[in-house]
Amino acid sequence: MPDVVLYQDESLPVGIVLNTALVDEKGVVSDKIQTNVYFLKSDFARRFPHCLIVSVTTDPYNLLDYKKGILASGIVFDEWKETDYGKELLAKKKWWKFETNSTQRGMEWERPCQIQIFQNNATEPDVKMDAGMRIWGGMSSRLSQKSFRFYFREGYGSSFLNYALFDKKDEYESFSLRNGGNDTEYLNFKDMYSGSWQRRRIYNSEVPSCSTVFEW
Repeated sequence: MPDVVLYQDESLPVGIVLNTALVDEKGVVSDKIQTNVYFLKSDFARRFPHCLIVSVTTDPYNLLDYKKGILASGIVFDEWKETDYGKELLAKKKWWKFETNSTQRGMEWERPCQIQIFQNNATEPDVKMDAGMRIWGGMSSRLSQKSFRFYFREGYGSSFLNYALFDKKDEYESFSLRNGGNDTEYLNFKDMYSGSWQRRRIYNSEVPSCSTVFEW
């Protein structure tokens, strides 16, 4: 994998995640867990102007587990590197062709999560709902900072998100939080800038919007 240095800053906002469950008079714990995220002393309007604040909460197992974690190199990489093709690419250091947990696709690699979306001057989320999450992208799915795609289904509670992610309120069956694509280590907003110009053409293009993401 390439050497990547991610931005680190101890002054970044601190979030507190509270998970609660109901217990009845017999001591039986409900399987319905309530999750809330609270940001402490966070001036989002100043730190992240014009950005939506997206909080994503899931079991660490879903992200980091050796066999099932979608952020990990994991078992997929360890098995792949023992193949003849894997050994060939490792010798040539063609990391953008490596197979890892994070490069896998399909429902098998979708994990449940909760999404909360805040306006950057708000203390309460506009959206709090369950969804499925996958890693999104090609070459960039092998980088340290990855893109996520979120899916809304009846099994999670709702088959769509009704919210103004972009210019106006609309219904979305899915949406992506992109890391900047192949340019993620350099000019992250390059895709957003070029995409805004393409919207003036007669062909389909991405609709961009800035966001700041916190994963718990």
